[in-house]
Amino acid sequence: MSSDKLKQQLDILLAEVDQLKVAGEKRAVLEELVAAIELRLQSEPLPEADDSLADQVDSLVLCFDAEHPSLGMALKNIMMTLTSMGI
Repeated sequence: MSSDKLKQQLDILLAEVDQLKVAGEKRAVLEELVAAIELRLQSEPLPEADDSLADQVDSLVLCFDAEHPSLGMALKNIMMTLTSMGI
């Protein structure tokens, strides 16, 4: 998987956040996650897997899956891509 695909998935996630009008602390947590992933992508070579980043994505899937299934799906896609990239 390429970093371009991951960037595209992050853009989809942010678009979903805007469309669903996620606000407050939940929005801030999602934006911080996107920023952390983008920072990891800027590192060359890509750093080794970071369990804390995967744990963050996983916990957000659980948080959003029931309330906002489209956000949950976007987060699952991001997690699968991160895993396949070894991040």
